[in-house]
Amino acid sequence: MTWQLWDMGRRNQLGSFASRQEAFEAVLSVTRAYPDLVPDLVLDAEDEEGNEVFMATGQALLDLARPQYA
Repeated sequence: MTWQLWDMGRRNQLGSFASRQEAFEAVLSVTRAYPDLVPDLVLDAEDEEGNEVFMATGQALLDLARPQYA
């Protein structure tokens, strides 16, 4: 599974990750450095066939990442 973190405000991919843990750690790192990006962040995951299996955005994404990896 591949996890991708996006800044949709600027339409930039901020990273691609092999695990949920790595992706959520990146979310926390980015939001600590650039708190104004929170509304524009999108994290999605695709399985091996290219099907989207997870997506979270903005504050909901940050809320998911905090308790697990803060």
